[in-house]
Amino acid sequence: MRKPLLAAVLVLAVPALAESEPKPLPNTTILELKMGFYQPRVGDSPGATSDAYVQTFGNSAMLIGEFEVDRSFYHGYGYLGIGFSIAYGEKYAKALLADGTPSGESTGLMVLPMRLMAVYRYDVLAHVFHIPFVPYAELGFVSYPWWTNKGGSVEIVDGSKGSGVRWGWGFTLGLALEMDFLNPTYAREAREDAGIYHFYLFGEFNDDFANNFGAKGINLGAAYFTFGLAFEF
Repeated sequence: MRKPLLAAVLVLAVPALAESEPKPLPNTTILELKMGFYQPRVGDSPGATSDAYVQTFGNSAMLIGEFEVDRSFYHGYGYLGIGFSIAYGEKYAKALLADGTPSGESTGLMVLPMRLMAVYRYDVLAHVFHIPFVPYAELGFVSYPWWTNKGGSVEIVDGSKGSGVRWGWGFTLGLALEMDFLNPTYAREAREDAGIYHFYLFGEFNDDFANNFGAKGINLGAAYFTFGLAFEF
């Protein structure tokens, strides 16, 4: 009697265990819209004896807006993929005269940071254990096109054009809140009707070293925070 009973228990238990194992998730694309405050490490430029950014614009960061797209190529125990982002920021102030006093003309610094990153998102907490937090990390290369504007045109100093590109590397550490739990019905309808798997609110810390890997020239690297909204398709 015991053997048939044990066999029946095993027959019922094995399918249940198989169903409890997390199924591989489809590869997805994540779109992020974010904003932050960025202040470059101009004072750390090789040979710099002062911080030209602080002298001109004060000790205040510029507001930047950023768009990022990530695509996974593995989505099993977490999300592993590649990401690209592009941002824009600008800062204006009165141009300084040779004696350091402000002139009647304005000057501006514009940056167009771009990043190509490897991305890992630990979404197992949210999708397996139903804890709506997704920590993540990014690591890769950065490119910072920049230019200065004075009197409505690109500034020229000592015969040199005030523009260029700085290269380097950077990393990001972030935490996203998956918002599906706030309205499960709406989340299900968004997935069925628009193909949006999840919505996220997130905050992240970025540290970029845009100094041409230590070469001579302006250092546009910075440590800064960004916050935003993300959609996973």
